[in-house]
Amino acid sequence: MFPFSFGEYIKHKNIEISPLTSDIKANVLKAFDEYLLAGGFPGSLLNNDISYIQQIFEDILYKDLIARFEIRNIKTFKQLAHYLITNFTKEISYNSLKNGLTLSNVNTIKDYIDYLHKHI
Repeated sequence: MFPFSFGEYIKHKNIEISPLTSDIKANVLKAFDEYLLAGGFPGSLLNNDISYIQQIFEDILYKDLIARFEIRNIKTFKQLAHYLITNFTKEISYNSLKNGLTLSNVNTIKDYIDYLHKHI
């Protein structure tokens, strides 16, 4: 199941977007903030349950990536994935990530990011 687009999210929340007044604009911006935090997955919207998204994240990591690529350092892989998702606006380097996650090899970081990039 694919997540809602922001337009579909607005329709689901019954938010009017026309005529564009300052109140409507404020409502749309608030809805966008909520959309970014909670995502647009119908399951989480219908149940108003953020743990649904957390479970999807865990399932993707374990079933799609860790198992497929036989990742042995699961804790570090999860830390990297979480860091990248929660700091997506920050400039980073492979070396800064390697040092922050206390890995000895920058190629491991490159491989992990490649797995995440191609499969999420």
